Amino acid sequence: MVTMSDIAQACGVSRSVVSLVLNGREKEVGIAQQTRDRIMAAAEELGYCRNELARAIVTGRNNVVAVIVSGDPDLEFTQRIISGALDAASEQNFSVKLFQPRPEEMETTLRKLLEQQIAGVLLHDASIRILEPWLKKLKKLGIPCGVFNLQNPTGIGFGIYSDDHAGMESAVEYLAGLGHRRIAHLTTKDQPFGYVELRRNGYLDGMAKYSPEKPRILEGISWGFDSNLELLFALLEEPAETRPTAVACSTDFLAAELYHAAYLRKKFIPEEFSVVGYGGLRIGTYLPVPLTTVAQPFWEMGNRAMETLLNTIQKNEPSDGSNILLETEIIVNQSCRELS
Repeated sequence: MVTMSDIAQACGVSRSVVSLVLNGREKEVGIAQQTRDRIMAAAEELGYCRNELARAIVTGRNNVVAVIVSGDPDLEFTQRIISGALDAASEQNFSVKLFQPRPEEMETTLRKLLEQQIAGVLLHDASIRILEPWLKKLKKLGIPCGVFNLQNPTGIGFGIYSDDHAGMESAVEYLAGLGHRRIAHLTTKDQPFGYVELRRNGYLDGMAKYSPEKPRILEGISWGFDSNLELLFALLEEPAETRPTAVACSTDFLAAELYHAAYLRKKFIPEEFSVVGYGGLRIGTYLPVPLTTVAQPFWEMGNRAMETLLNTIQKNEPSDGSNILLETEIIVNQSCRELS
């Protein structure tokens, strides 16, 4: 294995000069650019690789961060968030370890983070209540941390998430602009997910601003596909004169379930009612009528979260208590029609 001493001998300089250059500290002591270039060229020619394990022992920190996903990592939005985080970590020469612990494995996972001298942690789940015990433990251990795709009101670490209130309000505004007044909101109930309340409130505020009709909230029972068919059939079988002319759905998955119910009851989208989803997921493009949806910036969410975490680690920039809000965007497809 090539060592710093080998590079020093090849360049005719001391090992300490080589160490300063390879650790990016040459400017601190005024090492000449020509010397730096000669050392870097020799390191490449000799095939030098820095021993990160030895560096971690000396500094007490590894150039490795962890991403902890307590939900399903196979979901599209989770993959897009992780992709953004990986890109940001790669740009700054950090590696990422992915953990998917069960609730009872928290202590075991925290011990692994300490043993591997993980520099920082990003967490992902649909509920801050699930993540709060993790945040408290990480703070106690002195490990920088943050949460993505979720508002973080704990004051520990930071949060980065899309503006779901404004996003759903903009969906109602869009439908009202097409002439719709009877606009319903399809969501779920009894869920500990922060986005449910944010989007519900965005819908209510949108209705107050853009429609003279009373709000109508349809509460499904779960995420499970076809688990809300009874509720949706009842909606579709209402007289056309009183039935909502448009439905703003809390997720693209609920919109897809509404599509299926409409197919089973031979109702046509957008001829008989318009639909807007939420998320901007690929499922919306696969539906028989491509779905108009409020797109969330998932890749940017992961990217910004990782950048914030690495700034905290490398520059000791405080991030506790900060929340970064990202804008959403309506992607117009073919699931909505204009009313005369």
